[in-house]
Amino acid sequence: MHYGIRCFAGANTAQGFYSCFDSIFTSRKRTFYIKGAPGVGKSGLMKRIAQRQASFGHEISYFHCSSDPDSLDGIIDETLNAAMLDATAPHSYDPLYPGASGTILSLGDSLNETALEGDIKEIASVSKEISDAFQSAAKYLSASLFIRKNAGGETDVLRARKYAEEIASAFENHFFLSRPRRFFLSAHTAKGLIDFSDQFSNVTAIEIETPFGESADLLLRIVLEKACMNGVECTVFLDPIDPEILSALYIPEASMFLTGSSQLHAKHRITGIFENGKDTAEDRELFDLLVQKTHASLEKAKKLHDDLERYYTPRMDFSRLVETEARVLKTLDHMNA
Repeated sequence: MHYGIRCFAGANTAQGFYSCFDSIFTSRKRTFYIKGAPGVGKSGLMKRIAQRQASFGHEISYFHCSSDPDSLDGIIDETLNAAMLDATAPHSYDPLYPGASGTILSLGDSLNETALEGDIKEIASVSKEISDAFQSAAKYLSASLFIRKNAGGETDVLRARKYAEEIASAFENHFFLSRPRRFFLSAHTAKGLIDFSDQFSNVTAIEIETPFGESADLLLRIVLEKACMNGVECTVFLDPIDPEILSALYIPEASMFLTGSSQLHAKHRITGIFENGKDTAEDRELFDLLVQKTHASLEKAKKLHDDLERYYTPRMDFSRLVETEARVLKTLDHMNA
């Protein structure tokens, strides 16, 4: 069983926006794909649905927007195995089996499109500025990743494997394969680096000491492989700058959380895996400066996005959202019957 978590389904990385949204809708009994312009109520709709389902005691997972962490990009009712997501750019998706397991909610049907026609030049201009701001953020993160990689040393593979084997020995063998879900536990946003590690303070948390320039990727991948081979369900969290490497692993069946981050201040720690690092004060200073510039670019993008919403929000008939919400709730209640 999956328990509710709070994280990001996508992140602003050195590669640009990196989406893990497929882990929201894959293998769900029902997924609602919300389509609509900025400021038409997509996040608010998901928040209300999530609050209502949580009031029934359901396990809910919340996926925050990596550009604006106060907004939601998606939710999963883990109890019903049902999901909702913002299916517009930069994470545009459509149901694989429309009607059978996927429902499109088009909030654009409630927009006064005629009134918007006169604003096309301004909308296009602001949209271009937003895109430029995100590109700048990606360039700064790419440069910061180069600095971080250069500071790395060597990994004691044998020691890492030994620790991983010890951890994996606690897994029960279910005699089938499992497939992990992939998300981001932390992300660079308009409000800085947001990290949701503290939600795992009530499980067995193990911190892998990772000096600047290193990652816990190898150890985590070994544990993940063992878990999947035994049919143990896992949620993998990717590095917020380099999504090709793993930063944390949550194994609810074992009530276990492994992380290379020091944000949680875990009681259990694994040390001595890395050696001969080339970390310098100058590297860290330059890395921090580039990350600050990243956050400044994302803050600019957020302000521009707010400007864009001002074109759409006044032209939206929010009274029709009541019908959409009622449609979703009726479907969820039928699933719960």
